[in-house]
Amino acid sequence: MSNTLKITDLCARDGAAAFETESQFFHTLDRSWEPEFKQTSYSPGDTIRIKRKARFNAVESAVATPEDITQDTISVTLRQFNVSTRWTDLEKQLSMPKLSEDVFQPLGQELVATVESLIAEVMAKNSILDAGNSPGSVLGAPRAIADAVARIREQRCPMSEDIFAALSYTAKAALWDNTKNLSDPAGRISNEYAKARMKNIAGANAFSSPSIYRLANGTGVNSDASLSVALIAGTTQTMTSVGISKTFTAGMAFTIADVYEIDPQTGTSLPSLKVFRLSALATSSGAEALTVVLTEAVVLTGSLKNVSGAGAGSATVTWFNATASGKASYQNLIYHKKSVALIALPLALPEGNAGLAQMKTIDGIPVKSEFWRDAQNHKEYVRQDVLVGIGILRPNWIATGWGE
Repeated sequence: MSNTLKITDLCARDGAAAFETESQFFHTLDRSWEPEFKQTSYSPGDTIRIKRKARFNAVESAVATPEDITQDTISVTLRQFNVSTRWTDLEKQLSMPKLSEDVFQPLGQELVATVESLIAEVMAKNSILDAGNSPGSVLGAPRAIADAVARIREQRCPMSEDIFAALSYTAKAALWDNTKNLSDPAGRISNEYAKARMKNIAGANAFSSPSIYRLANGTGVNSDASLSVALIAGTTQTMTSVGISKTFTAGMAFTIADVYEIDPQTGTSLPSLKVFRLSALATSSGAEALTVVLTEAVVLTGSLKNVSGAGAGSATVTWFNATASGKASYQNLIYHKKSVALIALPLALPEGNAGLAQMKTIDGIPVKSEFWRDAQNHKEYVRQDVLVGIGILRPNWIATGWGE
């Protein structure tokens, strides 16, 4: 039993330590909501609700015009992730330090990589700003990141919090290469990129990530651009459709002619076209109208208004990355820390487990380890589990930079 206790303790500790040392999103997103929910036991599939902060408009006047407190909420579904392995008499063959190094640490690293990949995918599919670079091209110019930072700042995000850039290795390499075009006679800037020490790029704290999501577009999307739409309130929109059959995948992005981002405080139009994302697969037979469901509901009036207007009934729709059917592109992320609520909560331990399951928490991230034995087949098993919720608080504080 003593070995069992050591195994579960060490396995859980190595799993939690991996999130502390290997994770990037857990250190750059908003985890301030966790204490609010840690007093209750939750299971995978449970839904928690988070209130977004209220928005108000200041006016120049000596007369007060009090506004109602308007707060909408988002639903966050908790998801369980696990990684496991099995062995035969491995306890007898490896010391605890080797078991940690050869088995438990790699388990934790794989668990982190899986969760990080999901976070990057959710953020990319809900982003409604773009970095201004051409879809299908490599995000390699510091100017593109500067544009993304500017667009996020235009959306009145808190100035006291940092903006981050999560980049594919290809994008980071291209950024380093493009420093050759800067006035850098001593090569100091290029050297800093080459040694991965240049952390701030055009106002964003940048890091390379193997988890950057690759979004594949649909089929037939490059063969027919004859789509138009007039927006209505809500997430479901109807476009005209002329041409061949098309399939548009979840996460694909588009703009509409003369429909712009707005200043969330004043409601006035900004220079950038509004970006819309599909939350689900959309298909058209060619002659029929195309019905799409968006990740963000369109709000045409009121304090939560998020578009400059509905657009004309014949306003042209332009899809991102529609140059080739099935083409996949990296969705590099430039984002404000408060754009996403990231929540890690403890999983329940079985009663009377006698040390067969343990929970370890490092940096607020609880990881459960569980051990069991198949006596008939002389096999032993161990697993690491984590319970995570990802909530998009402000999709207009997330920009994507498209890349090869």
